[in-house]
Amino acid sequence: MFGSRRLKSALVAAACAATLAFGLAAPAAAQTNEVVVVTTGGAYGALLDRLFFKPFTDATGITVRQVSASTSEAWAKLAAMEQVGKVEWDLLSGLDADLIARRDIVEKIDCSKLPITAESALPDTCRDYGVVRVVGTNGTLTYSKEAFPNGGPQSWADLFDTQKFPGPRGLMDSGTPWDMLAIALLADGVPADKLYPLDLDRAFAKLDKIKSDVAVWWKSGDQSQQMFRSGEVVAGVLWSGRAFMLKKEGQPVEAVLPGSIQANGYWMVAKNAPNKDNALKLIDFFMKDPKAHVEFRRENLNDTMNKAAIDLLTPEEKAAAFTSPENLKTLIVPDFEWIAKNREMITERWKTWIAQ
Repeated sequence: MFGSRRLKSALVAAACAATLAFGLAAPAAAQTNEVVVVTTGGAYGALLDRLFFKPFTDATGITVRQVSASTSEAWAKLAAMEQVGKVEWDLLSGLDADLIARRDIVEKIDCSKLPITAESALPDTCRDYGVVRVVGTNGTLTYSKEAFPNGGPQSWADLFDTQKFPGPRGLMDSGTPWDMLAIALLADGVPADKLYPLDLDRAFAKLDKIKSDVAVWWKSGDQSQQMFRSGEVVAGVLWSGRAFMLKKEGQPVEAVLPGSIQANGYWMVAKNAPNKDNALKLIDFFMKDPKAHVEFRRENLNDTMNKAAIDLLTPEEKAAAFTSPENLKTLIVPDFEWIAKNREMITERWKTWIAQ
């Protein structure tokens, strides 16, 4: 009997070692009173915990356990979990492209199981493979008020007009070249409803005209902010959150919302999630309290899809809110199906062009 126990222990240890070889922790048994959520941690994770996760636990008795990981790391680990058949996570954060690219490792969502979301959220919040968590942009026109005290560029066409609005530009090279190409086409006069499929030849031709005026092709959000702080550029393209952070810290910049490239963040449920029902309950609870969403917006500088929260914003906040009716209708919604089919080709062509 003792020998059998020793053999069993050795087998368990070997199994754990094999699991760890995939970079994963040993699988925990599914718990009916918990939900495991992957976030980027830090201040953002703490904010989610205070405004949404702890109130959820208080209301339901279901414990929310956060796991910290970068977005790319999280998806790689989830894919490995699926491969070995030991999924330990329930809920992850995804982007628009993930709604298409991750369908093999996320659950299709039954929106009928989200009654609070149906009642409290703006239309189209619940989608087949994700529920919109935050609304922002992957491209917002931003300019220096010091460089243009009487008003800077107000459209993408203005951004590309370096005679009317002279000075160095800062444009995106952050891994989503299709957004920068869409902006170039909008600047060249392509109507928003005729944007896709992207005319790549025309887009690159437009970028050729401004390339010599681009002082910074930024790759990270920090770099995009620093180019304005240092005065390297007078106008450019920023992620909305970064533009608003600059304003919040007192930098003399202005962000122009109309024409911004919309980018949503989503709650997505892992395929074979051990606590799928609890994950859906948490997603639904997330949309419940409009006051929590207002505080979330004020600290995180991104909007959410809670429709009652809009009425609690100050007039200045409403003017800057992506989800206000006036602004929402001006955002450019990318065709992610087309992008998914062409992203590798676009990326390779972009790399060749940017290196010239």
